[in-house]
Amino acid sequence: MLVIGAGETAELTARALAARGVDAVFIANRHHDRAIGIAQRFGGRAVRFEELPSLLAAADIVVSSTSSPHNVVEHDALSEVMTEREGRPLLLVDLAVPRDISPACRDLTGVTVHDMDDLQSLVERNTSSRMGEAALAEKILRSELAQFQEWLAAQEVTPTVAALRGLAEEIVTRTLAENESRWESLNDADRERMRVMASAIARRILHEPTLRLKRSAADGVSGHVHALRELFGLDPETNPLEGADAEVTELDERRRARG
Repeated sequence: MLVIGAGETAELTARALAARGVDAVFIANRHHDRAIGIAQRFGGRAVRFEELPSLLAAADIVVSSTSSPHNVVEHDALSEVMTEREGRPLLLVDLAVPRDISPACRDLTGVTVHDMDDLQSLVERNTSSRMGEAALAEKILRSELAQFQEWLAAQEVTPTVAALRGLAEEIVTRTLAENESRWESLNDADRERMRVMASAIARRILHEPTLRLKRSAADGVSGHVHALRELFGLDPETNPLEGADAEVTELDERRRARG
């Protein structure tokens, strides 16, 4: 690979090539010493500008970035070089402003020229493509963020929902145990059916409040969790209200009331 020039752009090109393991030949007209320095730093070699025609005949890729006010590679000179190459294609990348490579070189068979105008068009296409990808990525992120926020809100109410369901199961278990002696005629299968039915009733009663609690948390409505924990005494430090069990009517009392 041939690099024409020894300025800042040439040095950046050399660094990029070296990072990819490419050996380059550096050539400069007025700054041969600088070309030598770049070649030494990046594992290439420097040659005199007078050798340009023979180097063009040997190279496959040429990057030019001089500060010359005139074309460094002209159409007629390159035409002779292409005759020597015997059909081998040549890629020329012109990074200079003004151009180092005559636009007429594009007309030569086997020659491909890319200049700053081509690179600008490529950058614009890439930018447009990236903007489209960025918009798609932003849409995905918004969707994922909404799902995460919904999940996070659900996690905040999960302990309360678990405590509420635990309280319901505790009430079912305690009530069944308190009335165990009144069901002498029930066999084990009937007792299990009663337990399952009581648990199902408790879960159905709590189903709608649970859904509304989760929805309110997802919508950012605050206060419901605290109110629920307060009303049902779900916090360990909450003291039961005096006479809280008075509202529970025993089965025997119900029979007497009906009698």
